[in-house]
Amino acid sequence: MSVYHGLDQEMMHTYHQGNVEEAERLAHILTDYADLPLVFRARASAILGCSGEPGYLEWATDAVYFAQLAVDNAQGRPAPVERKLLASCEEMEKQAKQQYEEEAQDAAAGEQARDKGV
Repeated sequence: MSVYHGLDQEMMHTYHQGNVEEAERLAHILTDYADLPLVFRARASAILGCSGEPGYLEWATDAVYFAQLAVDNAQGRPAPVERKLLASCEEMEKQAKQQYEEEAQDAAAGEQARDKGV
């Protein structure tokens, strides 16, 4: 668990320092561990959900899923950190969905313009 904690802390620190690529690299390392605790998996998925890279919306959805599992596994007594993580992941997923919809609209508009010969 201390290895996961250390990687998680390094991932979050590098993300908040603006080194997003390194944070994403660490997030991928964390998500490769099958036995990664739910809170760490949710946080790593959230970092990847903010990436804008292919699959970011799925990562954002996964982040909410894992955060919700962490809350549910607390048997009605989730710690404040788990509730805060869930709220944060839900907000991040909402933003990812908006970004995805905007990208889809932009792509559709571009296709229409190409079809019209603009």
